[in-house]
Amino acid sequence: MADDRNEQFEELFQYYPAVVKLLRTLGLDPEDARDLAQEVFVRVYEHMGAYRGEAKLNYVLTIARRLAYNLTRDRHAAKREGVTVPTDDILDLSDKSDLADKSMERRESGERLQRAIDQLSREDQMALRLQLAGHSLEDIAPVLGITISALKSRLNAARKKLRELLGEDPEGLGGRDDR
Repeated sequence: MADDRNEQFEELFQYYPAVVKLLRTLGLDPEDARDLAQEVFVRVYEHMGAYRGEAKLNYVLTIARRLAYNLTRDRHAAKREGVTVPTDDILDLSDKSDLADKSMERRESGERLQRAIDQLSREDQMALRLQLAGHSLEDIAPVLGITISALKSRLNAARKKLRELLGEDPEGLGGRDDR
């Protein structure tokens, strides 16, 4: 029985390059992509009992997407705790209260946006976070396993929901003319 499990794992491990490629498409640097790919196959091995032997590549890529989503979410959460101040603001410290106010406003606005994004479905969260990370629609669609047209619809619906949650147009999320 252990031999069957090992044989199945060997069959799945052949998709390691495809997993690394997917993770690179998601914007991970080569080292992070390889590290996360290793984590993907650790998870695959740990859950071989639940694997039915179907859709091998899709099974592995689904696990990779989920782990990449978790990593993206965790990194976003870590960024929320830090405050980014533009260099120009640091060089002009004549009015420190303005700098503190601007920094606080940006941080509060970012936290509010993240809380609103967290209320969306996983699929909408992933699409928005990848877009916010600067990825093109052409890069995001294959990662999510949908067409560009479906991605545009998903992003528009997600932005509409964010507008309802925030009561305004969220900054940096683009409009209807995503290309």
